[in-house]
Amino acid sequence: MTEQHTVCKVGDITDRRGKTFEVGETRVAVFRSGDTYHALGDACTHMGASIGEGILADGCAVCPWHGASFNLCSGDPLGPPARGGVGTYPCRVEGDDVIVEA
Repeated sequence: MTEQHTVCKVGDITDRRGKTFEVGETRVAVFRSGDTYHALGDACTHMGASIGEGILADGCAVCPWHGASFNLCSGDPLGPPARGGVGTYPCRVEGDDVIVEA
């Protein structure tokens, strides 16, 4: 069963940057692209780096260690060195709160 978790306030995440949060028992990377927020599983499938410490480039989350990139909406890898996709989580803004369901 999923639960809603307020992870931060609007503006706490810089545009095209990520941040990692504990959401229940799950580590989630949240990215801001303009006024839209996206939540992905935080561990890169290449070597386990925190995707939330990465950036957005061309609408994809990019791992800070070796550049693996993941589609923000599906979590699908967009090429090597990623070995698979990451989970995605519903993410929305309510008032000034950024909320992730996990």
